[in-house]
Amino acid sequence: MRKVLLLISAFLFSAVLVYSQEIPGQKTIELNRQRLTVEIYVQMYGFLSINRLGGMNIGGASLSEVKKWKAYQGFREISEPDFFEIAGYKEEAERCRKYYENLRLKTQNSFTCMAVSEVAMSC
Repeated sequence: MRKVLLLISAFLFSAVLVYSQEIPGQKTIELNRQRLTVEIYVQMYGFLSINRLGGMNIGGASLSEVKKWKAYQGFREISEPDFFEIAGYKEEAERCRKYYENLRLKTQNSFTCMAVSEVAMSC
C-alpha cells in the first residue's frame, strides 16, 4: 500500500511539473514568431559533353551535389548575415555581409565590362 501511495504521489508531482511548464497560447505564438530555424536543401548541377573526334565519340560527364541552407525567423525567411547576428555571432555576420557585398560588386563590375566591350565592338 505504501508503494502504491508513493507511486501515485510521484505521478501527481510529475504531472504538476509538466503542467506548470506549459506555455500559454499567446506566448507559444510569440515564441514561434521569434524562433530561429534552418532548412537544408540539396541542389544538383551537372553537364554532359560528347565530341566526335576522328571517328570516335569522346565525352565527359560531371554531376555535383551542393548542400545549401535557408534561415528562418518564425515563418519569415531571413538572410544569412541576419541569422548570424540574431544568433549572437557578430563576427560571422560581418564576414557574411562583406562576402555578399564583394560578390555584388564583382557582378556589377562584370556587367559594366560587358557593356563597355559591347560599345567598343560596335564602333
